[in-house]
Amino acid sequence: GKGFDWGKFKLPSIQSKHGWLLAGGLNPDNVRQAIEILKPQGVDVSSGICASDGLAKDLKKISAFMQNARTACSMT
Repeated sequence: GKGFDWGKFKLPSIQSKHGWLLAGGLNPDNVRQAIEILKPQGVDVSSGICASDGLAKDLKKISAFMQNARTACSMT
């Protein structure tokens, strides 16, 4: 798929006092950059951690996603 330039993402001017979640297109390779740039209160992932069959979850991808998300959170 295509990469996304997170720097071009604009948060809406009206924001919830509870924060917001980032979802859509996230995977182990881009979650760290997305969190570092956008600073969401949480992230949601589904297909970005699927195995090649597109259904089952891939434990290695889950582990890499979590590690990269934790690394980003520790830096923000």
